[in-house]
Amino acid sequence: FDGSWVIRNIRGASHPSLHSWGLALDFGAAEYPLGSTKRFPDVVVKAFQKQGFFYGGDFTHRKDPMHFQFAKPHTI
Repeated sequence: FDGSWVIRNIRGASHPSLHSWGLALDFGAAEYPLGSTKRFPDVVVKAFQKQGFFYGGDFTHRKDPMHFQFAKPHTI
């Protein structure tokens, strides 16, 4: 699903998602699903990064290309 604030754990983990604090946003979940290698256009990613967001499509392990978070990434 697309969204921002929802209290929940990270899928497959036992600790809270950054969505639990409103520090993460998901856009275009149907087009950019969790685990997909498809990415948002660079102009969109760079616009978010310029504002201090990290892009889930750049996560090292499980790619999350719908996801933008306003917090430093950790190993996912």
